[in-house]
Amino acid sequence: MAWRALYWYLTFTNGHGTPWLHLHQFRTPRGWENMFLPNGAGTVEWRLGWAADVPRGYFLLVMPLPGLEGLEVPVGILTSTVIARMAQDNGVSIAVRPTDRAVVRRGQPLARIVLLHADSLQAKGVYESEAEAETAGA
Repeated sequence: MAWRALYWYLTFTNGHGTPWLHLHQFRTPRGWENMFLPNGAGTVEWRLGWAADVPRGYFLLVMPLPGLEGLEVPVGILTSTVIARMAQDNGVSIAVRPTDRAVVRRGQPLARIVLLHADSLQAKGVYESEAEAETAGA
């Protein structure tokens, strides 16, 4: 991929507006595309530019790195189906939330990404009341 921005670092600011969203772009067969896309909940999707081949029945767990200041990485789970769709488009993306001014250098670790098998995941329902829990099982 060709990078339009010639920076060795990215600067996030939490000031008026978010002009940095459109400053960093990369070239695809379809033309130039933004590296960052707003995705709600105060986060943006950061297109990392690389793909992963995750076998069916496995997941990627994305976790924040301790000590990363000015940038939060929410915990998330990406299914093999989502990863395959990302690979067809622009590669793996993670959600990030700028919280303060931060400098991120090319090659700097941003998150821990762990491959998990479906057998290692468990779901637990949490309900406000006992009545709600009873109707959920019906």
